[in-house]
Amino acid sequence: MVLQLRMTAPESYWTLPHVTPGPSVRLILWLRGAFAAVVAILTYCIGHAGVLFLVAWFPCVIESASRLLLEWLAFSAPPRMPQWLAAEDFDPPTWLTAFVVTPWAAMAWTFVLGTMADRSSKRGTIQTVSAPFRWVRFELSPAVLVAAAIFSAANLVDAALRFGERSILLPLLLGDADPSEIGFDLWGSAIVAGHVAIMAVVMAWSYPVAGHVLRTGKFDVCGAWRLLRGNLGRYTAIFFLMTVALAALDRMIAVPKGWLVQLVAPSTPWNLLEATIRYVLDFPLSMLIIVGWAGAVGMMLEARKRQAPAARRKAA
Repeated sequence: MVLQLRMTAPESYWTLPHVTPGPSVRLILWLRGAFAAVVAILTYCIGHAGVLFLVAWFPCVIESASRLLLEWLAFSAPPRMPQWLAAEDFDPPTWLTAFVVTPWAAMAWTFVLGTMADRSSKRGTIQTVSAPFRWVRFELSPAVLVAAAIFSAANLVDAALRFGERSILLPLLLGDADPSEIGFDLWGSAIVAGHVAIMAVVMAWSYPVAGHVLRTGKFDVCGAWRLLRGNLGRYTAIFFLMTVALAALDRMIAVPKGWLVQLVAPSTPWNLLEATIRYVLDFPLSMLIIVGWAGAVGMMLEARKRQAPAARRKAA
């Protein structure tokens, strides 16, 4: 299967027409372009799921296994995790989550981005004495570790926002009042929307930089700045819409997933069998999220690469 970025007139997803009637029309076109980009990203990832999942499955398995291990340490009886490692604003509820899972996500990104750039890429292929082991890829290079550090920083920002919303913002907004159920839901929805918007900005700043590091193998500040310059708003809108789409998909499968888990193992108290089944059922979506973010950044990098020659010709 030939991997190509199947984007009709890709520049239309990332740039605006040269002439627009006014600010309102410009905003509509901008939002339409961001929505079209999200559709193109998800279509590409679904259309090439077989190849992308094949190169990324092993680090994704390690990522899920790492989460399961952290959950076991946090919830097993008796608890095996010191109290000072606990932090309820992470999932699993320990601040180790911000650091333990990110190298494996960065590794999966490496293979997805490499395959998108070059369909014959063998990056991370494990070599045996007789022949390469093509079905398993593994790489912990400096670039992967730098990208993992970027992801960890984004995770820390996410947890800090959750802490602020739970401990500061919500009590400040509600005060001593006893809001109705509808009022509480409205405040909660507004806080969630604000959280997603802020994290979309964080991802727009960090994820393309991490992808640039993984593609080039080095942390180039000037190159990262050129990547973000003039694109931060578009990237923010794309990440916001992708977050909403993936969250909606998660909600859709939550009910049947919970039903299947209850058929096999009791949900309370926490037990390793129930958690293992839950993570197995979660794995396809977890892998889709990792591959989807990598695919989004890969398309951003490719679009930026296509824009660069045109920009140089225009400047000349």
